[in-house]
Amino acid sequence: MKKILLFLLAAFLLTVSCTPKANNEIDKDQFAQITAKILIIQYASIPQQQKAIFVRHLLNKYELTSHDFLAVKERHVADPYYWEEVYGKINKILENVDIKKMDEFLELMSSH
Repeated sequence: MKKILLFLLAAFLLTVSCTPKANNEIDKDQFAQITAKILIIQYASIPQQQKAIFVRHLLNKYELTSHDFLAVKERHVADPYYWEEVYGKINKILENVDIKKMDEFLELMSSH
């Protein structure tokens, strides 16, 4: 009986340890780009419903779901070095964005 249990345990551990990387793994650069774009959308002067559509479209562009995006955030929740690097990248991205022009663009897109 012990041999059967050990075999099942070994088979289970092998299966779990050989599982490929999660589909929703996003590198720091890509995560920062997506997050910066979501921030721009969230602060745009457009209706909330339109914001949700833009965010969904953005995630689809990167072949992600909102669950995938939130899973990445959750996976790194206790890693301050990860967030320090990501927020630094987001700041650099946002420094180069003309918010007024982006807001006007999103307003124009939401009217179609």
